[in-house]
Amino acid sequence: MKFAGDVLTMEVINEDYLEYLKRNKLIKCLWCSQHLYVPTNPNNFYQQKFCCNSCRVMYSGKKNNRKSNWSKKNPSKAKEAQKKNYNNNKDKWICRMMTLKLAKTGRILLEKKCKKCNTSIELQIHHEKYSPTVQGILEDVKAGKIYYLCKTCHNFIERK
Repeated sequence: MKFAGDVLTMEVINEDYLEYLKRNKLIKCLWCSQHLYVPTNPNNFYQQKFCCNSCRVMYSGKKNNRKSNWSKKNPSKAKEAQKKNYNNNKDKWICRMMTLKLAKTGRILLEKKCKKCNTSIELQIHHEKYSPTVQGILEDVKAGKIYYLCKTCHNFIERK
């Protein structure tokens, strides 16, 4: 960097700003339309789409509302799709329901924080292994194969 005494010149500030603009891309937040600069990295799987966490939560709530509206408008199709999914993945469904019951009754204690980013917003239980028995689920929890992830981290891991 060039200095004129101890003060930055406008030339240097403009050069740094231009470099910043080259490395980042200007986008709009999907919820509030505020402009923000996002780093452009081709190795990144997830690109930032929101200016803050509250905008992400509000947008996802609106999106989930659209899904529930479809299932309300097409109850027979929704029920049929759910039955098909259940028949194709019975072990997973049984394991999820058993884990939920064990967590509600307090038989398993899971830390209420995302294992990857330590947030406590929009948590979901992630299974690395699906055991259909209570004993298997308890062993998986002790081994660290069942834990909480936030919605963003969970989507990222599931799509790998």
